[in-house]
Amino acid sequence: MPVEDFELGQTVRLRADTAREGAIVAALPSIGDEARYRVFHGPREIRDYFASQLIAVSMTAEEGTFNALFDSDACVDAEQFLARLTAARLSHPQVDAIYSLYAARVQHIPFQFKPLLRLLRADRPRILIADEVGVGKTIETGLILKELQTRGRLDTVLIVCPKSLTTKCRAEMRRFDEEFMILGPDELRYCLREAHLDGAWPAHYGRAIVNLEAIRNEEYLRGVNGRVRRPGMLELDPAPHFDFLIVDEAHHIRNPETNSYEVVRYLSEQSEAAVFLSATPVHVGARNLHTLLNLLRPDLFPDESVFASMVEPNAHLTRAMRHVRTRRPASTWQLDALDALDDAANTDWGRKALVDDPRLLMWRQRLRDDAHLDETDRVRCIRDLEEIHTLAHVMNRTRRRDIGRFTIREPHTVSVPFTPAWQRFYDVLLDFRREVLSLDYDPRVVRLISDTLERQAASCLPALVPMLDRFLQTGRFASKELTDVLDDDEITANLPPHLIDQASALRNMARTLSPHDPKRDRLLEVIGASMEPREPGKVLVFSFFLHTLDYLNDALKNAGYRVAIISGQVPDDERERLRDRFRLDRNDPDSLDVLLSSEVGCEGLDYEFCSCLVNYDIPWNPMRIEQRIGRIDRFGQLAEKVKIFNFITPGTVEE
Repeated sequence: MPVEDFELGQTVRLRADTAREGAIVAALPSIGDEARYRVFHGPREIRDYFASQLIAVSMTAEEGTFNALFDSDACVDAEQFLARLTAARLSHPQVDAIYSLYAARVQHIPFQFKPLLRLLRADRPRILIADEVGVGKTIETGLILKELQTRGRLDTVLIVCPKSLTTKCRAEMRRFDEEFMILGPDELRYCLREAHLDGAWPAHYGRAIVNLEAIRNEEYLRGVNGRVRRPGMLELDPAPHFDFLIVDEAHHIRNPETNSYEVVRYLSEQSEAAVFLSATPVHVGARNLHTLLNLLRPDLFPDESVFASMVEPNAHLTRAMRHVRTRRPASTWQLDALDALDDAANTDWGRKALVDDPRLLMWRQRLRDDAHLDETDRVRCIRDLEEIHTLAHVMNRTRRRDIGRFTIREPHTVSVPFTPAWQRFYDVLLDFRREVLSLDYDPRVVRLISDTLERQAASCLPALVPMLDRFLQTGRFASKELTDVLDDDEITANLPPHLIDQASALRNMARTLSPHDPKRDRLLEVIGASMEPREPGKVLVFSFFLHTLDYLNDALKNAGYRVAIISGQVPDDERERLRDRFRLDRNDPDSLDVLLSSEVGCEGLDYEFCSCLVNYDIPWNPMRIEQRIGRIDRFGQLAEKVKIFNFITPGTVEE
């Protein structure tokens, strides 16, 4: 692709969006061997680009005809003028106009249009929506879909999400009058076969939802050898083209060593527009955030060192925005904001790319002059600093505090120690864990087995019995039988005979333990208090382990509560039906008092009608706790406060 040299004042367009024009206002220092330019799109939109992202403007015949209308002395009536003006706007969509504003059956909430506006102003239609849990990422994605469709044809749209969310994604898209088809195994095989034969994705499945667990499977990823060769996604030649790719819960692809990552990388490369959704990446470290942004824009984030340099000013910009937003400390907030902006400008990236930005120069000068900033000035300052943020063109991050008052969280820690007999059993279990650690297996597999044993014991000791039974029946460890967490690909390992013998001894010891369970009894107390007349009468209980959920289900039914389990083992339609029953008024005979949820119930499903949540065990990833709580503490929650009960067992890995 030829790269042009540009002059100051020259009008250019973006290669990725030829409708977007601007004038070259500055030549910037090169990065590597490529020239960079600053382009003026408007008073509040000044962007930096590599030369390869720009092309010189040459006026088309249609534009010449339209412009000639203004240069000539000819007059037209108002109706004809408006018709020509409308035609011009439709032929060259504007970044400051939303053409699909009323194209969906959703409540119009201003902050939910932020990702759309950011994507429209970007040089390529790709963005990571990393809003906090409960803000409405799915609605924001639907708005982007309708706007892109209004501006051009979207013949192929693919949604990739966890299996548990396929039905919900389809329902959410129907709010935008978009009908998506869920690809089961047969449909996915058909699409791959047709794409192999025709060189294009089948039109019948132009709006499709595929679950990540399926498409990352070796059969669909790399194909199957047999009497008739069935190619996988990676082997299609030519590769299928997608106009729009949506990846929900994108944090599941943050590990480059997995099939999940590989298939999304491939799909992203074949897609014109792409949106990744996740509330997690900004909490799991710069490396994981870089992984996601590299998938979206490998041209901008080629490696971690460049990424680390780019994001260095952002902490200072965020600090400045916090001072401006809160006006604290009351006597020095403007000077503190100025110090933060100076720190941002003095970073390595700040000196290369930010120091001459006219917006940064203006606000540094105004703060340095100690000029009074009224409410309007502060809003403009925050908006400009948000745009200067070095990830603003590829990521949207809306926090709860940015959109108004959320409900109050009232956390409670419930500490329940083991009984003496249970403590002795736990100590024996730790000895067994040490034996597992000595296995000559892949260290990742060994660590998973040993950690899972200890965590399951801390979660619910009685639930160890079916876990050990399964070990003894199959002679192997399978992660999918214990939890439905999707963080990594499934792990299975055969256990050597001497460990199977020790597991048998453990199982026999567990069966002799007293049935008295103080942790279960404390849960019953919490649920009982929540069923009082003035209390909400609904309790959502989370556990990482499927065996723990089964144990609690039996215990709560025996206590007389109306209870059900929602997990990855429950079909999609049944999950929806159970959630609807949980939503019913407590006086309805079909209502549920308690819903027991695995981690599947923590992603993408909303329970804003419930205001009491129990973490029966504590996930190791802190963001999983936030995701759990975000199921009830979200936009639309009517209760003034939500109660969160965190159960821990002292002296275990949970403490």
